[in-house]
Amino acid sequence: MEDFDDVVDLDAEDVAGDGIVSTPADYKNSRYIEYSRWSDHKEVNLMVRVLVSGMKKREAASYTMNMKVVIINLYDSWLSDPEQFIAYHRRYDHYNFKLKSGQDNRYIKNPHVTAKCFVGSVNYLLSEGYIENKEGGRFYDEAKNTYYGYLSRMRATDKLVALWGEYGVSPLMIGRYAEEEVIILKDVQIEKKINGKKKKIKNVVQYPDTPATRIMRRKVQDYNRFLNRFHVDIDVECMFQTDKEAFAKDLDGRKRMKYEKIRLGSKRVYRIFNNNRFDQGGRYYGSFWIGCPSTLRKYITINGMKTIELDYSGIHIQLLYALKGVNYAALGEDAYSLVESDPDRELNKLILLTALNAESDTATAQSIFDQLRRTKLLSKKSITSHEPIKAKLDQLKEKHPLIASYIAEGYGITLQYYDSCVIERLIEWAVSHNIPVLTIHDSVICPVQYKDFIKDKMWQFYSDFIKDNFGIDISYKSIQPNARPFFNSQLEVTKYQMPQYNYMSLHNLIWNLDLTKYQYKQYSYGKNTIINIKADAREGECTQKCNHYRRVRSFLAEEYVYLRDVTVTLIETDGYRDLLIE
Repeated sequence: MEDFDDVVDLDAEDVAGDGIVSTPADYKNSRYIEYSRWSDHKEVNLMVRVLVSGMKKREAASYTMNMKVVIINLYDSWLSDPEQFIAYHRRYDHYNFKLKSGQDNRYIKNPHVTAKCFVGSVNYLLSEGYIENKEGGRFYDEAKNTYYGYLSRMRATDKLVALWGEYGVSPLMIGRYAEEEVIILKDVQIEKKINGKKKKIKNVVQYPDTPATRIMRRKVQDYNRFLNRFHVDIDVECMFQTDKEAFAKDLDGRKRMKYEKIRLGSKRVYRIFNNNRFDQGGRYYGSFWIGCPSTLRKYITINGMKTIELDYSGIHIQLLYALKGVNYAALGEDAYSLVESDPDRELNKLILLTALNAESDTATAQSIFDQLRRTKLLSKKSITSHEPIKAKLDQLKEKHPLIASYIAEGYGITLQYYDSCVIERLIEWAVSHNIPVLTIHDSVICPVQYKDFIKDKMWQFYSDFIKDNFGIDISYKSIQPNARPFFNSQLEVTKYQMPQYNYMSLHNLIWNLDLTKYQYKQYSYGKNTIINIKADAREGECTQKCNHYRRVRSFLAEEYVYLRDVTVTLIETDGYRDLLIE
């Protein structure tokens, strides 16, 4: 099974070929094969049957099922980006999907996919000129003095594109073989020797369903169905100049990929738990906004409306103190400053937050050193070894003696479970009230007009969680005490009047819930001190002359919109950096 990641860069032992090629550029624009891709439409079935008949194979039924997976993947990829490749395995030992009699495997996306028939279908399409194929390759990384590899790649040729048109295949025919598992349990990380090289892996774990896992699964599935009702897009064509310059600088600092691809069609989320325990990890993954750089995330829109990201500030520090019975926010301290007006505050913050997820002081120092090296900040910070980082970490432990035993001890995975529980409560509430929120671990994105209402709920659910689990009652009082009955009464009036794909009739009533400056000041400096929530939003407005605006307009007119990938590429002309957006 794949590791439920979008990354296709693999170690050399995982690639099909064993020759070293000169450049990895041709392998960059790709996405991983999705074995769950499927279609039962007669047009697709007829096309696949005709292709398989040309193979003259005895196992026609098996080849038909595998050919369909290949064809639908190629079609979906071509729609997203005609230049994009699909990464796939040619090694037969990868295709261990077939279920034995009486066996069950919740992670197998399509039990009919086999090595012989899948690779055989690819080979036939290649021999007939329907696809272009690049064999897996190995590349040398001079900086790390090691090799890394890419899987084989395939993409449709004009001949296959013409065949789709001939049989009348359309985007609406793309489906899934079965609903995929959204509650994923991974085992403890182990080191495994593959072809003489050690590799760290986390295998997925089969688990028996319980009332708790069934409830979690239902909530995630409800959330995915809810997200499908909304048009989530990104308005990068109308980026503010300062953000353009900042992101161009970010791309310029990358070693290999000088572009960012945003897969707008990736909205489905799932939860991953770790170490064979359902009380470690549990965060949400899978959607495009989770991995989207923060500079671009500000330009995400929902049904064409501007959004804002609301972030629990330092939630893991707050949760650790809550474990000790302390509401850290009430202390009024800066968790990261070691001296007044500390010039190294941002470095201290990076060290402390990294340490919460690290297994040891050494692992923390190594991670920080690598991050500073990648961002070319070692000399600026006057760091030439791990020792200054370890010294800073010791000082931070001294600053936080009450929670020092949790720092650099691998406790972060438990803290992730806690913050995922808070976010789960917020998601469940948002779905039930028809308000779209997009989760990013310990922060959420929502339409700007809902910001104060969502912020209020974030405070409420955080307060409820630490009271229920740690016994800390911070006497939280809503800053909008009349919001709930008012909102519910309006929802009751409007819920039967709303079109399936449009909740915008609700936005006017939410404006009535916005805070006055007096209310906000009264709350922020009142006795009920609580975790801070930071906000991040875009500058500027959509010009309404961009592709983003055209997609939104089509969606709101209830026209079908296939969400193509958006690519932001760094270009340089006469020494001037700019962004090419396609």
